Order: sequence, then C-alpha cells, then structure tokens
Amino acid sequence: MVTTNNEGQITYLNQAAQIISGWNQEEAYLKPFGEAFDLRNSMSGKMVPNPIKKVLKTGRTIELADDTVLLNKQGDLIKFIYK
Repeated sequence: MVTTNNEGQITYLNQAAQIISGWNQEEAYLKPFGEAFDLRNSMSGKMVPNPIKKVLKTGRTIELADDTVLLNKQGDLIKFIYK
C-alpha cells in the first residue's frame, strides 16, 4: 500500500511496498510517486502514465493493465499478479 498527498508525493509505504519498490519509508517520503514507482509496459518497456495523477484528477480507483511491471530501485522488473 502506498499513500500520497494531493500533489502525488508519497506519504506512506507499507512494508510490502518498501520490499517491492526497494525504497524505505524515509527515502520515499515526499518523493513524487512516479520517481519511486517506475511503472512500465512489459512488452514495449515504455513508461506507463502515472496512475496517481489520474486518481487525483478523477477521484476514482483505477486498475493497472495486466502487462504493467515495476522497475524497482535496484533495476529489477517486478510483475504484478492479480487475483
């Protein structure tokens, strides 16, 4: 779980988000979401538009596409598994 303020800056990362992203709470605090969470299309490698910006603009929950991966701080690609 990641929470942000109204500007899209990270205010909290739970332990799972810290492990997956490679960022600890102190490092991520007030960092723009898109800097800590480099989301990419697994097929093209292109960056995915920042979902937090869309949520803040629309006020609605969104889902990431199935082919979205995270390039974490260490440079590892992390695949999201939806159940």
